[in-house]
Amino acid sequence: MRIKTIIFDWGGVLIDNPSDDLFNFLAIQLETSVEEIRKHTTNYIESFQKGEIEERKIFEKFLKSPLEKSMWKKAVQTTFKNRPAMWELVSDLRKKGFKTALLSNTENPTVEHFIEQQYDKYFDTMIFSCHEGITKPSPEIYKIALEKTNSLPKETIFIDDLKENTDAAEKLGMKTVLFTSEQECIDSLNRILKNQNP
Repeated sequence: MRIKTIIFDWGGVLIDNPSDDLFNFLAIQLETSVEEIRKHTTNYIESFQKGEIEERKIFEKFLKSPLEKSMWKKAVQTTFKNRPAMWELVSDLRKKGFKTALLSNTENPTVEHFIEQQYDKYFDTMIFSCHEGITKPSPEIYKIALEKTNSLPKETIFIDDLKENTDAAEKLGMKTVLFTSEQECIDSLNRILKNQNP
């Protein structure tokens, strides 16, 4: 069966992994250490990415006054760095007739940034963990992605930079690419497409 859908992760695939820069930014803004903000945020990040808690709940320990604007969103705006070759790949795939989708563990302020940057124009479907209440590598969020793209697992390629996420997709029957570099990703994707059955 022919591949018809390519699903991309966002952070670490379409953009550089933003983690270090993001936490450095937050540490400066909150006047604490990177180690402290990382340790503290670890207790909340999954709930934040599931849309279960608001940003102020995470940072209230450090704030001297109420949070008026999203500090997380400001960190995202400041630290996210695109990988142009990967965005070009998404665009080229759509032009060739493939469905493209985004599947991302991410937070509501980050989704706002995504929409403001008009990245949605690159995708037929977007699945954000904070909207679904589920994060990768839970099988349910991959099933949601398949349903929203109207695709069977064997018709789908999933690209992510974390092995636990690609492993979960493989268990459902998807073909996967574990992102290690832009060129390796492009080459691996092209090999799959070239060798697929009619």
